[in-house]
Amino acid sequence: EKTRALVDDLRSQLIECNRAAELDRIRTHELESQISSLEHERGRDRTFMHDQEQQLRHELERMQEICSMHERTVAELRSELSTKDPIVLKVSDMQKEADECHRLLAESEKERLELRERYVHVGEKFERLLEMEEKENHEVTQVMEHKLENSLE
Repeated sequence: EKTRALVDDLRSQLIECNRAAELDRIRTHELESQISSLEHERGRDRTFMHDQEQQLRHELERMQEICSMHERTVAELRSELSTKDPIVLKVSDMQKEADECHRLLAESEKERLELRERYVHVGEKFERLLEMEEKENHEVTQVMEHKLENSLE
């Protein structure tokens, strides 16, 4: 009779451990799914940030070319200035365009740096989340192993 009660008690504990293990498997699967989703999102974010950086670099190069072209034109017009007074207005306009190009170039560089900073921030958040998930999984596993060991004793 005592043996039967002990066997029934062990069976109940085993059933409870199996339920807990199944819940842990489900939670682990959910967490793995979330991690996979976050990794996919991170990949998309990386691609987006890379594309944005490439576009900004291209824009920066284009602006530098335009600025250089305007600066050459301004220099040429200044050299002709001594003989042609009407050109003075054109030189002034070209100087304004060159100044605007420099301003746009500085803005473009600032935007590129901001995008890069956001990309780094997203990566850091993702890393912290992965660390937290790993720690939580480890803790749950430890608890389940402890429960299983206790139930087998």
